[in-house]
Amino acid sequence: MHPLVRLGPLILSTYALFHMAGYAAGLGLAVTLGRHDGRRTRDLLDGSLVFVASGLLGAKLFHTLLEADGHVLGGVVVHSAVELLRADPWHWARITEPGFVFYGGCVLVVVNMLAFARLRRLDRIGAGFDCTAPGMALGMIIGRAGCFLAGCCHGTPTTWPTAVIFPEGHPSAGVPVHPVQLYEAAFWAVALLYVPLAWRQRRFPGEVFIAVALAYTVARPLLELVRGDAERGTWFGGRVSTSQVLSLLLFPVLVGVRWWMLRRAQRTSETPASPGGHFSPGRAQ
Repeated sequence: MHPLVRLGPLILSTYALFHMAGYAAGLGLAVTLGRHDGRRTRDLLDGSLVFVASGLLGAKLFHTLLEADGHVLGGVVVHSAVELLRADPWHWARITEPGFVFYGGCVLVVVNMLAFARLRRLDRIGAGFDCTAPGMALGMIIGRAGCFLAGCCHGTPTTWPTAVIFPEGHPSAGVPVHPVQLYEAAFWAVALLYVPLAWRQRRFPGEVFIAVALAYTVARPLLELVRGDAERGTWFGGRVSTSQVLSLLLFPVLVGVRWWMLRRAQRTSETPASPGGHFSPGRAQ
């Protein structure tokens, strides 16, 4: 476990450093794919700023609102978002500290990127989201490696061959635990390999992004079964976690969006082209 990294005179949080590196690598890949897709560099760079700000703010806001219970501030345990914000009004803005809800970042990113695309009058919005899928996977691989090195988001005790033992002082108290951070990194590695295979087979723009998101709403609840950190937030007497609840809510929404977009693409492909026009379903938004 290496919670801190020394870079010359600077001592940085491993968690924050790896997450910043993940954002940089992921956005770099997304911008590269966006340029190959014929998009303007200015739109890509401005969109990247919207993406980063939305991802960090959304993830921190969801953490503050949904996982406040159990925070210890000044020796006092808080039990609600109101108590947390009363004790620490800027908790939602402390983006260099652990405590994020991935789904919160995703929700705000999607909402704000849609608004950004409409404001800039960008076409092929679904294809634009497809360009972000491999970058998101790459960024999460790096970010989860940072979680592992920082010792956060650890797993439950286990006797599996994959078990790891964190150093003295870690909340796992020297007991072998699941390296759940690496399990999730493995999921994203598979997703990163899947994207180029699915890219040319997509039936509508946005299908790749939705497929990766759907897979995650299935994988994340399973990963949560072997999560052991208390900070992740639990509901209904500790029976389910925040991410499991959000996965359950988002899965049917994504299924519905996928069905609607597939039907829309099928209707477009079945409609005869006008004498002076040319249909290209791949150009649909």
